[in-house]
Amino acid sequence: MTTKIDWVKIMEENREAIEEKILQAKKETFETMSGWHVDVEMNEQGEVWTGDMMSTGSQSMSSYKGETFIITSVKSWRTECNLDVEQEMKYNDNQKYFNEYKTQQEEDIINESAYDFMYENYPEILKQWEEEQEEAEKDEEINELDTGEILDRAIEEERAYHQFD
Repeated sequence: MTTKIDWVKIMEENREAIEEKILQAKKETFETMSGWHVDVEMNEQGEVWTGDMMSTGSQSMSSYKGETFIITSVKSWRTECNLDVEQEMKYNDNQKYFNEYKTQQEEDIINESAYDFMYENYPEILKQWEEEQEEAEKDEEINELDTGEILDRAIEEERAYHQFD
């Protein structure tokens, strides 16, 4: 006869480690293929880890066999850089790009977007701005992540699953 493992109890006893791994898993999913995920998994002894990047519907063999428990799957997150180039040009240190862009527009030298202007004339600066914006978006995503809520949801789901055992 197999002994039932009290995953809820193990999760509650290892909250801090689990929340750290949820955060780690989120960071691991940045810039990965859409639809893929990283599982936060644990064993009976309360050891917690992040699995490898997996495609939709995949899981580790140990969880499939019931030897370990998947607490949560963290889906991939691909940042879409939301850089407003014209707005970026207006910042104090970048005002010279904005002035040059506007002057060329007024003189009918160019008829292009601020993005195209920067791409053609200052691609290294544009790349730097995009990288900075991407990092800011990743930081915002991490700051908004409520690992406690994710763990609480996993605990409640497991309780509900075994409610009538």
